[in-house]
Amino acid sequence: MLLLLTCFTMLSCGDDDSNSNSGPKPASISIGNNGEPLIYNLTYDSKNRIQTVNNGTINATLSYTAKNQVDRITTGTSFAQFSYNDEGRLLSIVTDEGQDLNVSATGDNIYDFAGTTAILNDNGDYISLGTLNFTYSSAKGAFANVKHVDVIALQFVIQSSYFFAGKKRLEMLSSGGTTYPIVSTAGEKGLPATYLIDGSLVTFTYN
Repeated sequence: MLLLLTCFTMLSCGDDDSNSNSGPKPASISIGNNGEPLIYNLTYDSKNRIQTVNNGTINATLSYTAKNQVDRITTGTSFAQFSYNDEGRLLSIVTDEGQDLNVSATGDNIYDFAGTTAILNDNGDYISLGTLNFTYSSAKGAFANVKHVDVIALQFVIQSSYFFAGKKRLEMLSSGGTTYPIVSTAGEKGLPATYLIDGSLVTFTYN
C-alpha cells in the first residue's frame, strides 16, 4: 500500500516542549491493512521522551543531547549519529558504516536531505515531506503528551510514522493532486484510538 511504504526514512528535527505533559503516551501501535499487523511497542524515559521502540524484530534505543534533541539511534550494532550547530539546527546524520545522509538546514524547520525537503510547523509536525502535504485539526494527536518528540528521527524505526506520530490530529494527506482523508476514532483523554487511511488501520494503546 502506497502510504505505508517508506517515503523517506532518514531525517531529524529540533527540540519541542509545546503541548507536552505527563498524560497518556502511546504504549503500542498496530499498523496493518491485510494479514498480520505490525506492532511497535514504545517505552519512555523519566523526561517522557521516547526511549525504545521494539517491533519484535528490531529493538531501537534513542539517546538525547543536553538540549533534548535526538543524539543517536542505536539498533544492535548499528547506529545513526545526529549532530547540531549552536542554534540547534541539524548539521549531519552519519551511520555506523560512515554513510553521510547529506543534510542541510535551509531555514527554520526546513531541511533538505539529498533533494528531499521536510518542512515542520511550530508543533514539530510535518507541513510537507517530499511530495506529501499534511492538514491537521485542532484535536490532539497520538503523541500530544510525548516530550521532545522528533517525528523525522522516528522514521528510522517506524517508517510509516509520518502520518500518525503528530502532536495534532492529522485530517488529510495530499500528494500529486490526490487527497487521502484520515478517519480517526476517539480514545482516552481526547487522544485518537485509531486512524484509518486508504484502507490501512492504525490502532493505539496508551500507558
